[in-house]
Amino acid sequence: MEEEDLEEIIRIDESTFKRPEPRSIKNLSALRMSDPEGCFVLRDESKIVGYNYSKTMGNEGYLGPLGIMQ
Repeated sequence: MEEEDLEEIIRIDESTFKRPEPRSIKNLSALRMSDPEGCFVLRDESKIVGYNYSKTMGNEGYLGPLGIMQ
């Protein structure tokens, strides 16, 4: 996942979760910076169609937000 992917991830997040307050670039950047190896995008050809944030803490792994376009 790259910084330039974040705007598309926000669009996917808004469409997937229908949040009253959409995530911000700042929020997604912070998630990405906290565990860069745990941030993934799913592509169909060159288009981003999904994303996932995960986090490793000690011996445990946590699956964070996961959004996939219909």
